[in-house]
This record gives sequence, structure tokens and C-alpha cells, in this order.
Amino acid sequence: MGRTWLRTFTHPTPTDICHAYIIGSTTGGLSERIGTFLIHDELTTFKDLRNMIEVVNDNGMNRRSGMYQDLLYLMENSANPHGYDRKALRQYRFGVIEGVGGQETGDTNIARDYDKTLVPRLIESDVETEPIKEIIENLLELDILLVPVSQIRPQDGSVTMQIWRPEFKTEEEIMKDAVEYINNIDLTKYSPEKIEAANRKEEESLMEQAELETTA
Repeated sequence: MGRTWLRTFTHPTPTDICHAYIIGSTTGGLSERIGTFLIHDELTTFKDLRNMIEVVNDNGMNRRSGMYQDLLYLMENSANPHGYDRKALRQYRFGVIEGVGGQETGDTNIARDYDKTLVPRLIESDVETEPIKEIIENLLELDILLVPVSQIRPQDGSVTMQIWRPEFKTEEEIMKDAVEYINNIDLTKYSPEKIEAANRKEEESLMEQAELETTA
């Protein structure tokens, strides 16, 4: 058995755009640890972890956990720079930041002291059915972060507040677009036969116009 610690991560929200009752509770950044779970090293998957986070069994009945209710509040009230709809605002991804995890002893406070230029490396959604330990080998040294989808730019999956603009495309993407544009050009309209036909039609049109002017 092993143990994993959880935190949340959101982009810092400028206080001048926060509603008064939100200030101090969802101002963003890396949170303190919000919970911990025992996991089976070889069996527990990220999908299992989602279920642990979201559901508790109360006298034989499944209901939302307190942790998940707090997470829902955070997700619905965090900055939404990329314009996700209400349904998407209730979704989150897993991630890690190098250096965020391990033992906190004495005056150590990771949420306060970590390198704030770093953002989470997201866990790909298609590996959530695989054991956590196969994806994060040094689990004792890394806390798992819950990142609201609203904090992720949909065009490229970056954890950023910056809105997507075309100039953000990579050189490879720009080259791909250029090749696609060239391939879609209808070169047949530039064939000698079509050019000659177009010139002949234009000459005929000019001759007809000249005849009309002469008869007038």
C-alpha cells in the first residue's frame, strides 16, 4: 500500500475582478494539502482515485464527499479565461509539479515556497485507467494536483491564462497549414488551355462592345 496527497491548482485571480465573497478563498495558486488516500501500489488507477475523491459511502448510500463539494465550488468560481461552458466548468484533470510533494517539516510550506513560474504537467486522460504508480513512479515525492479544466487552454492543452491566438502556432503547425493551403489550390484553372480560352473570351467580349459602340 502507498499514500498519495492531493492539492488543487488554479491560476491566481486578480482581486479587482473577484466578487467580494470569493476573495481570500479562490484567489488561485497552489493550495495546501486538501486530503490524502491510501492506494494499492499495483492496482489503484486515476479512475479509482476520482471515485475516492467524489463519492463517500454513508450507511450503505453513496453521496458526494465534502472534498468534492469544495472542489466543485472552486471549479465554478475560478477564473474562466477560455470561455468554457457550465458543464465543462465542473471537470478537472490530474497533474503534478516537480518539487511539489514529499515531507513538510518545520517551517517548510510548499504552497508558499514552490517555484511559482511552474505550472502542472497534466496526466493524459487516456492513461487514467492505468495504475497511478505506473504513471508517477516517485509518488512519495510528488503530490497529485487537481486542475480545473477552466485553467487549461483547449487549443493546445496548456495550463495558462493566455487566450489562444494564431501566432501561438508552432513552426510545424504553420508549415502544415501552408502545405495544406498549397495542396488545396486548383492548379487546373492555370493550365495553358484555360488561360487561352479566358483570353479568347475576353477578346470576343471587347469586339462585341466595340461593334455596339460603332452601330450606336
